[in-house]
Amino acid sequence: MKRYAIFFAATGPLVGRNYLPDTNCLLNSIQKQRLFDYPDCELDVYLLHYGFDPVWNYIERAKAAFDFNFIPIELDIKSIPCSKETKPIELIKRARYFKVLDIGMKYDSVCLLDADMFFVAPEFMSFMEMVSGTRKLIGANERFKWDVGPATYFEGNGKPVFDKTSRLYSMICNVPSIFDMKQWREVFEYYCKICFDGYQFKGQNRVGIGDLFAHNISIHKMGRDQDVIMLPMEAMAQVHHVWRKPWTHIINDNGHWRSFSGDRVYMIHDTKRICQEKFVSGNMDAYRKEFEGWKDLKAMEPKIQAGLQAIQKEWWELNFGNDAKLKLYDFLPQNEEWDNLTK
Repeated sequence: MKRYAIFFAATGPLVGRNYLPDTNCLLNSIQKQRLFDYPDCELDVYLLHYGFDPVWNYIERAKAAFDFNFIPIELDIKSIPCSKETKPIELIKRARYFKVLDIGMKYDSVCLLDADMFFVAPEFMSFMEMVSGTRKLIGANERFKWDVGPATYFEGNGKPVFDKTSRLYSMICNVPSIFDMKQWREVFEYYCKICFDGYQFKGQNRVGIGDLFAHNISIHKMGRDQDVIMLPMEAMAQVHHVWRKPWTHIINDNGHWRSFSGDRVYMIHDTKRICQEKFVSGNMDAYRKEFEGWKDLKAMEPKIQAGLQAIQKEWWELNFGNDAKLKLYDFLPQNEEWDNLTK
């Protein structure tokens, strides 16, 4: 029997942005899609949390509510080699790598996520099986392919990360990333080396290396580009608003999620925007502006809007509906904006 693990991290209101709604949605989606029922596997789900309100008692209730093995880890910031100036959200994003680096070695494959994502397809677990025992990593394609070289990124000691100029042709979103840690340890070790102390220059200012870039830089530095399998962005992460583009917008066909171009959609990303009342109308306004003058603008409009509405409805159902093992209002006060999403 194979052992698989999902890792994500979330802050709470005691230190910064409250990711409880996102966390609750994600955990409920694992339950709804019954990822833990995948044949011949055991699934552990790790939540690295920092700043959750103990009054919620969310951790204990989640342990009791879900049918999968839920493993919470409260972040001890003293164990993470960061400066005091590091913002909590940046701290916890990078802390995932330090934790998964060692814990992940116990598993046949692992999946690294952001908290603001949720599953919409049980077939996602096939990827966990596919990468087990291989050198492959599955991720979501990133449209931009950045250049790197001796003058772009530096280790903490001032040494350039790269000694020659090249391009990140394998650049992906860093989540979801699905891989066998036993085959990727050196990449994650290098990430941990540069994620806090590494730097770049923007104009005359010395700044850190962003989470997504540190991930891709580490892959390129270790020569693992050819081991990266890139799925369409709209299937995994929906960056760059692909959910409102004519050829990549989202369709929910009786629980079978796909893009307009026919690719299966496995995950939806960016719940921190999906939960906003203007998520649908704002995206539709942007769509009309972006494609103004296109002959098929009006014909495609209701299809794109229906996809956005389906995404928002799924978020609501996972937090408040029959699909919610834990309902958000058991922990947070009534929210008029969320209530209006169903009207």
